[in-house]
Amino acid sequence: MLWNIFIAENQILREKLRKKRVLLADDQHRRLAIKGKILGRKALAEICGIVTPETILRWHRNLTAQNWDYSKWRKNLGRPSTDKEIVAMLVRMARENPGWGFKAALHKKFGILPAASSIIAAAIH
Repeated sequence: MLWNIFIAENQILREKLRKKRVLLADDQHRRLAIKGKILGRKALAEICGIVTPETILRWHRNLTAQNWDYSKWRKNLGRPSTDKEIVAMLVRMARENPGWGFKAALHKKFGILPAASSIIAAAIH
């Protein structure tokens, strides 16, 4: 009985709207997506008036994907940058000892082998 009223209301709204596009806010998308997923595709096909059942279910898929993309836990992408003190030390050592093989000298003297990006960063700055 209650469904019949909703179906009749939706049919009237469809007739009023015809082919006009209705713009919904994000909160409205979210509400329709959650309720539409509970109802299922068949019930949505009978009831839906302003959007298709596929659209509502797509909104739900996107909502679920946003929830589980783990972006909340990601902080920085990639390798951490080299400390400014180390870059400054590399530049100073290169200026003081122009004849040194840069990587080999650091490896012999300090036991570290800097990444090529550190050397390039030191050369640029």
